[in-house]
Amino acid sequence: MMSFFNLIYRKQKNKKTVELNTQKTDEFADKISLELKTSAVEAITQILEEKEGKYLKSILETSFFPLQSLVFVPSDFETAKSVEEFLRIHQAIDIKFKQKFLRSLLQSEYRSKRGGTVSVNNEFLPEIQLDKKSVETQSDEESFQISLRGRKILFRAVASLGIPVRKNKLSTMVNNNSSSLSNQQTKLTVKLLISDSTGHREIVNSIPVMIGREPKKNCSEYGVIPIRVKSKFVSRSQIYIFSIVDKIFCVVPDTATLTCTTVSGKKLEPGKIYSIDSSIGERFYCGYPLDHEGPLTGNTDPSQFPIIEIISQNYLSERGTPRPKILE
Repeated sequence: MMSFFNLIYRKQKNKKTVELNTQKTDEFADKISLELKTSAVEAITQILEEKEGKYLKSILETSFFPLQSLVFVPSDFETAKSVEEFLRIHQAIDIKFKQKFLRSLLQSEYRSKRGGTVSVNNEFLPEIQLDKKSVETQSDEESFQISLRGRKILFRAVASLGIPVRKNKLSTMVNNNSSSLSNQQTKLTVKLLISDSTGHREIVNSIPVMIGREPKKNCSEYGVIPIRVKSKFVSRSQIYIFSIVDKIFCVVPDTATLTCTTVSGKKLEPGKIYSIDSSIGERFYCGYPLDHEGPLTGNTDPSQFPIIEIISQNYLSERGTPRPKILE
């Protein structure tokens, strides 16, 4: 039977579209994972802010909204076709690949500034589908939706929440699902060695984390752990560390006025995502000007320029999402 995507492709083949490069499967997986995570956060926090306005703050502090549904919709035909092919190929190897991949996109909970919380059940699974109507009537303008950061939006998400549930019922829900918890992918943890004006310290945390002079205002409502450093030269939000599937990445926010460099002098460009080798980790010297070039010279005093070393702790579950590989 002809697939839906092939049927629609006949109608679309003469249209001008932007093709995603899927030859490098790892890069493609990283890209769509980041896009899907971003659209999930936006959709869930948006519906949470709409819902929580109907309840007293005292109710919000003692309750949570269960996530009932989350649907990802590709913004154009080429994106949908590429994702469908990516999932289909890897499901041929692991029949549960799609389920594991989609589940890895979610946080355990999401928070709003007002104090509302969305809790995600361990058995919850989001959906990804093609909006048939948008494909058939797609305009050039819709094909190139641009975010405020100047990038093309690949997905939009639609979420729905249930009525508030008292938090004391959460432990009962967890106990009832204890057998399934052992099969879930456990959050990746990292060891951070931080040197700043207060001295040297070691922190072990699950990721994502945001490190900077005053990172809390920018990230606390999204479930990102803020870590403060005290040095003369450091941006409010200096470096963001996160994981996609089973790899660690970092990025200097494009709002940062200073950047980071490696020991070899490699400069991190704001807004560009860099992978971190979990087997050896990485050391960053932070607080350098955006136009800094070449290897480190002169003063590397932590009270002036903080030093952050990232070391992967462990992958607590070997049953997590498999790393996609190109099939021969």
